[in-house]
Amino acid sequence: YKEMAWLAAARISTGWPDGTYRPLEPVNRDAMAAFIYRLAAFWPRRSYTGKGNHTFLLPRLGVRYWVATLEHTPTPGVNFEAWTVNSGKVAIGPIGGHWGGYSGTVGVTTSGPGGKSVAGLKLVAGNDWRVTLQGAEAMPSVPASGTHEGAGDAVVRVDAVRGRSVRLSFPGSGAFTVLVMDAAGTWLQMPVEQRGPYSGTYTVPWNAFTFEIIGDGRWTISS
Repeated sequence: YKEMAWLAAARISTGWPDGTYRPLEPVNRDAMAAFIYRLAAFWPRRSYTGKGNHTFLLPRLGVRYWVATLEHTPTPGVNFEAWTVNSGKVAIGPIGGHWGGYSGTVGVTTSGPGGKSVAGLKLVAGNDWRVTLQGAEAMPSVPASGTHEGAGDAVVRVDAVRGRSVRLSFPGSGAFTVLVMDAAGTWLQMPVEQRGPYSGTYTVPWNAFTFEIIGDGRWTISS
């Protein structure tokens, strides 16, 4: 049972149209291919390390919606920026960064600003950095009933609370922005763009898959 529950929670198996999973039914080749395709988002995790400026292309796997955890060694007065790039390694748009040290998780979708095709990342760094890539399916989820707590920039799955109202809370004095994305990493809505404390409810669209959160401090999502 726990194995089937994990496949369902991870969206590797989407089940039958009636919502059941029927573990004793035979599996066709097309369904097994779909399982392997979705599993590519979890394994293997891709990690890159370096120092200073660097540009690299994303792995060519069956992942529509990459998520990058970015880390930069704290260095006073030194900037860190991450940009998406096209296949020619030309910058498209910024996705994260900070003066000094930085640690956060951001979405890297295949379509950037203006519909431009994203193929990789460009780092502008003054010190050591690490980039860890995973598919969005591997991100933590807001529970169907309960609270998910986090801090800073993060990507959180919301497929367990589609069509339901959640409460977004941010007690800090800095910036707090929430972007709603679908399973392909396409931008749907921006329900929150706030500086200073925030608390409010939001009904999650049925086609939503993640919240991409940009936050200067701790935040919670309660269902």
